[in-house]
Amino acid sequence: MKVTARQNIGIALTLTTLFFLAGASPSIAGVGDVIPGRTFEPHNPPYWLACSTLNQTDNCVESIELFDEKNKTWIKGVELKNSWYKQGASLPLREEDPSGKFVCGTGNTSEYDVCYEFPGAAIDGSSQYVAAIVYSKEEVPGFPRIKNSFVPLNGVDPRKPLDSRTSGWQVLKPGTTWRMTLIADKVAKGAGLAWAWMKNPSIDIETGKDGKQRLITSGSVQEVHSYRHDGPWDKNPCMQDTKNELVANDYRVEYSINIDPYVGEYANLQGTPPGGIFLNSNGGCAYEVKFDRQNNKIIVVSTGPHYDVFKNVIDGWFEASIRGDLIRKVFGLEPKTMQEAIVEVTDNAGSPKAATFTTQYKSVTDKVEIKGLGFTFSSTKIAITLKKPAEAETPPPSNKSASNTSGSNSADNSMPNSKRNSTRIYTLKNGATIIASPGDLLVFKSTVKGRWLVGGDTAGLIQTSPLPKGLGVTSGVALKPTTAGTTTVPIKIGAKVYKVKLIVK
Repeated sequence: MKVTARQNIGIALTLTTLFFLAGASPSIAGVGDVIPGRTFEPHNPPYWLACSTLNQTDNCVESIELFDEKNKTWIKGVELKNSWYKQGASLPLREEDPSGKFVCGTGNTSEYDVCYEFPGAAIDGSSQYVAAIVYSKEEVPGFPRIKNSFVPLNGVDPRKPLDSRTSGWQVLKPGTTWRMTLIADKVAKGAGLAWAWMKNPSIDIETGKDGKQRLITSGSVQEVHSYRHDGPWDKNPCMQDTKNELVANDYRVEYSINIDPYVGEYANLQGTPPGGIFLNSNGGCAYEVKFDRQNNKIIVVSTGPHYDVFKNVIDGWFEASIRGDLIRKVFGLEPKTMQEAIVEVTDNAGSPKAATFTTQYKSVTDKVEIKGLGFTFSSTKIAITLKKPAEAETPPPSNKSASNTSGSNSADNSMPNSKRNSTRIYTLKNGATIIASPGDLLVFKSTVKGRWLVGGDTAGLIQTSPLPKGLGVTSGVALKPTTAGTTTVPIKIGAKVYKVKLIVK
């Protein structure tokens, strides 16, 4: 007998009715059952797996550890295996335990080979579960870059998001310190400049008994409010020249350290040790690092949204850890006597930002550590000038620059040493604030040719001086502060008048 579609539906309904009348219960999906139509595709580049999964000793995750602040010891995470995992295959999303019991390989853990358990470490005091996201890619043959990270699989921040599209964020407990050890022989040898959104990050390279090198990273996880932009990079609002009023649309507390090889723009660092310079901040958009060897500068463009996900202004922080041997090789300075670095923080308009920075040389690790706070991410530019030790003791000749910002639109916001005189070069910018000491020579330059006229300052703090020879400035003006105070200096080029605020201390 031929059964039509309508008859087929009727038969199915009849059978279902009889099924319930008989007192039987409908089937419920069991733990680990496949959820139809939901799969995870293999990653490109593929995530590194646990060494125990691969039974190999290279390019794998050896351990993830949590630092116990009370007992001052490292606690190794317990590996929980995903019994359904198949390397290189599409993996289906699987049903979780309806009781809420954590089962590795179900729900949001379906794509991982191993989950790591840390009892009592979650933000709510329960067990914290994490999964490694590590991958390496050679964008330039022979120079691998690597992402060292792991993400929380549970632990919801108790604060309610203002964004109605978000129900909450899974995070690690802020301020906790973690360590990840990778067996990564080739990557470890090529590890270079590193960037993190964590406090006190570090890189160590050790050789194991098997002869393979370990890449060991560590750091304390912090809150990062970021701006997620899915469009083209050149249209990223975080990277535009306009004033940044962005409100963060993403929030995370996770372990993440990116390590770039010494190649391309970092090629001048070749020959220095792995992890020679470590830069980190809570900027949540993007970063760029440039080296000005002539002026002993490390210029960091660190961008982030101006407001966090709760619409509060983000208090920016920045840290740099620079190995002594890198400073010796690249800048020709001896870090052992360095206890100060000049740090400038400006926005894209060239206006200085109020910020507090400290510099310390640690002989145990042979590193110069710079830490700063007290600024916001309204398109911030951070320039670190490594001071020559002699500058703090012996006044340099007046025809040399102690802190040269030639070619920059930013003003030097560092506090000069009142015991020395220096020559400082600025690209003339209307509204800029300059801090100087009596006797300093301030040279302003511009691409605009013509006659420069300096108006009288009401406080009588300055005198106009001839442009010194040997600085390469042919169109400009030189001023010398004579006494302490604050004044506004009008500088006229043709019909254009620039006003510069001068603070002499």
